[in-house]
Amino acid sequence: MSPDALARYQAAGWTGQVRDQTWLIAGEPVTDGILCQWMEDHSVATDNFTWLGWAPVADAEATISDLILEGGWRREDAAEGIYITADDAQMMPIVDAEGYGTTYLFVDGQVRYASTKSELASITAPPGFTP
Repeated sequence: MSPDALARYQAAGWTGQVRDQTWLIAGEPVTDGILCQWMEDHSVATDNFTWLGWAPVADAEATISDLILEGGWRREDAAEGIYITADDAQMMPIVDAEGYGTTYLFVDGQVRYASTKSELASITAPPGFTP
């Protein structure tokens, strides 16, 4: 994650925890990525948290197509990459100031995942990653 984002979460008293749950994209398990949950206290149930994930992706267009076919998602092409964002209120437990919930960003052989579109800026590829 970006140093600025790490500093913001730490200043808020949040810690990250890699979760022991399978991370799926369009029903396929992610094997080479990471998914972390950031929150203040991991021992207490709360809706004040965020998910941040990153993984390499070999065939972004196929993965994007699978997500769209799965339903509840919409595609937004942008200069920085392709956003796939929740289009179903049930998939958006948290939304950012612009109303975006769960969102993926596909760019340069990788996918970034966050609870909201605005939080995608917190995610960076690991050192040494080359698409």
